[in-house]
Amino acid sequence: MTDRPGPTSAAPILRYAAAILVISALSALQVPYQYGNGNQVFQLPTVHRLINSDLYPDDALVDSLCNYPSAAYPAIAWLAKALGARVEPLYLVLWLIERVWLVGMFMLIAARFVADYRGRVFVTLVASTTGWALLPSLIGGEHLFSSLLTHTDLAFALQLAALAAWLYRRPVVTAVVTAGALYLNAMTTVHFAGFLVLLWLLSEDRWSRRYLWAALAFVVCALPFVAQARAAMGGASGAAGETARFWELLSIRHGPHYFVNAMDVATLVSITAVLALVVGRRDADPWLRRMAIAGVVYVAAMLIVAPLGVQVWQSKLVVLFHPLRGDKWLYVTLVLAVPVFLWRQAVSGTALATRALLPAVAALFLLGHKPPYAVLVTLPMLLGLAVLQSTRKPASPLGGTVLVITVAVGLGLAWAALPEHRLLGALLLLGALAGVLIALQPRWTHGLLVVIVALIALGTVARNSMDLRAMRLDWYRAGVDRAWDEMARWADANTPTCARFITPPYLEGWRCISRRGTLVQYRDGSAMHWDVGFEFGWWQRLEALHCDVYYSEDELRPELAERYLGLTPGDLVAAADRYDIDYVIMPDSWRGPAGVPPVHSSGGYLAWAVADLRSSTSD
Repeated sequence: MTDRPGPTSAAPILRYAAAILVISALSALQVPYQYGNGNQVFQLPTVHRLINSDLYPDDALVDSLCNYPSAAYPAIAWLAKALGARVEPLYLVLWLIERVWLVGMFMLIAARFVADYRGRVFVTLVASTTGWALLPSLIGGEHLFSSLLTHTDLAFALQLAALAAWLYRRPVVTAVVTAGALYLNAMTTVHFAGFLVLLWLLSEDRWSRRYLWAALAFVVCALPFVAQARAAMGGASGAAGETARFWELLSIRHGPHYFVNAMDVATLVSITAVLALVVGRRDADPWLRRMAIAGVVYVAAMLIVAPLGVQVWQSKLVVLFHPLRGDKWLYVTLVLAVPVFLWRQAVSGTALATRALLPAVAALFLLGHKPPYAVLVTLPMLLGLAVLQSTRKPASPLGGTVLVITVAVGLGLAWAALPEHRLLGALLLLGALAGVLIALQPRWTHGLLVVIVALIALGTVARNSMDLRAMRLDWYRAGVDRAWDEMARWADANTPTCARFITPPYLEGWRCISRRGTLVQYRDGSAMHWDVGFEFGWWQRLEALHCDVYYSEDELRPELAERYLGLTPGDLVAAADRYDIDYVIMPDSWRGPAGVPPVHSSGGYLAWAVADLRSSTSD
C-alpha cells in the first residue's frame, strides 16, 4: 500500500452503516452498559449538582468535584437542562451514540489497511469484540470499549477520530480534534499526543510544512485549556500539591496505575512478540509497523517513568498522569494488526498450514488476555508457527498442516484438562477443526473465518450477558444490584434533598442514583488526587465507621463488609451525631435494634432513621 491512500472501491453506504450497527450491538452486549458504577461515582454527582445546586449539601466528596478537570460534565448538564431530559436516559443515549461512533472509527481505520468490504467488516468485528479491547488491560487498567460513559471514553472517541485523520494524512484535522480531546481528559490526551509524536518521528516526510501547521493549530486550540490547567495546578493548594499522608495512602489507591509488577513486563513482552510477528513481515503495511513501534516504545517508556516518578522522585505530577494508562494505543494497534494479518493471510493463497492455523489464532485472540494468562504465551507461539509455515514450503503438501493441527489440538487438550482453562481449550480445538476444513476446502476460507469469529463473539455475549436462571438479559445495570438500586430510588423519591446518609462504604453508586449525599465511600479517596488534603478527612470518616483498613483490592471488600456489619446501633449513632447524618442504610443481614422497625426495606437492604436508632440506644 502506498504511503498516501488512493481511492478505493466502496460498498454502498447502507451496507457499511448496517455492518457498523450490527457490530456495535454485538460489542455493546458483550460489555453490559452500567450506570452509577466505576468512575461515574465522581462524575454523575458533578452533573446532578450542576443541574440542581441544592443537592449533596455538606458532602465532602461532592464538594471536592469543583476541581474535577473536564469540560464534559458542564456540557452534559447543559444538554440535560436544554432538552429537559433526565440524566439517566441521557447517559444511555450518549453511550449508545459513542459506541456506534467508536465502531465506525474502527471501520474507517480498517479501510486504510484492507481494500475489500468483507475484509473491512471482518477486521472491525474482531477489533470491536476481542477481549483485548473489551477487558481492562493488564498494564494500566484501560479498555477500548467501556461499559460506562465517562469523560475518558468521550475523549477516546475524539482521539480515535484524530488517529483516523492522521492515517488518512490529515495532520491539521488530527491536531484540532486532539486539542478538543484535551478539554475532555488531559491525562489520556497527553498519552495520545506522545504516541502521535512518535508516529511523526517515524514518518518519512516528518519535516513537511503541513506538520508545522498542525502544531500551530494544536497550540492555538489548546492554549485556553493550558492556561486554565496551569492555574489549577499551581501553588501548594493546587492539584499538584501534596502531603506526606498522600504518599502514605497512595499504595492502596489504584496501585496498578502507578506500581509496576512482573505481569506488566510479561504483558508488554507478549504484545511486542505478537506485533513483531504480525508487522515485521516484508509485506506488512508501513503504517501498522510504525504504530506498533510507537506503541511499544511509549509503553516501555511509561514502565520506566512510573517507578521513577512515583517511588523514586515521588512526583505528584507523574501520579496525576497515571503513566501506566498510556497503553491504550498499544492495544488499539494490537486489535487492528492481528485481524488485518489474519485476513490478508486467509485471502493471499498462502501455505495450507498457515490457513489451517488461522482460526485457532483468531479464537485465541478473541478470547483475550484476561482471563487466562496462558494466552500471553500461547498466542505468540501459534502466531510464530503460522508465520514460519507461511515463509517456507513444507516437504509434503500436508506436512505443515499436520504439524500445526497437531500443535493446536495438543494445546487445546492440555488447556482443556485444567478446569480454569476449559474455555481456552475448547476454542483452540474448535479453531483446529475449522482449520482442517479450510485446509481441505480453501474456497471456504472467507466464510469460515467470519463464522468462527461470530460464534466466539456470540458465545462471549451468552457467557457475559445472559442470566438464564433469572430468564433476563442483564445488559443494562445500575448501581450494585437491583435491591441497592431500589433503595437509592426510594431515597430520591421520599427524602428531602438535604438528607444525609451513612451507607456501606464498599458499595458504589449511591450518590449517582439517589442524588443524596453519603458520609464516606472507600473509593472517595481518589479525590486526594485533585483536592489537596482531602485524604485526612476521608480517613477520619472511615475511622468513624471502623472501616479504616489497608488491604489490596481483592481482600478489601470482605474486610470492609465484616467491619461495617459489626457496627452497633450505638456506633452508628455516634458517627451520625458527629457528622449530622439523617439515615443509615444497612444490609438486611445486620442485626438491628429490637423493636425498632426500619423506615424502608428493599429486599436486600434496610433504612433506619437516625432518630429511631438514637431512641433505641437511650433506653
